[in-house]
Amino acid sequence: MQRCTLVEIDREVQDAAIAMRRAHKLTVADAIVAASAQVKGIPLFTAEGDFKGLGGDLRVVIYER
Repeated sequence: MQRCTLVEIDREVQDAAIAMRRAHKLTVADAIVAASAQVKGIPLFTAEGDFKGLGGDLRVVIYER
């Protein structure tokens, strides 16, 4: 069984999501996911290429099929 951790969308995550949405024209959902990973210092694992160009201190791991 895989382990998941729920991350609270606190003020810091909200502010980071707003900044990412403005800078990278992400959807609200994608901005929240990326901001949560960035703020909590965890890698973002995804199969979506939309996250490739985010860079900064966010580590994005793209799963390619």
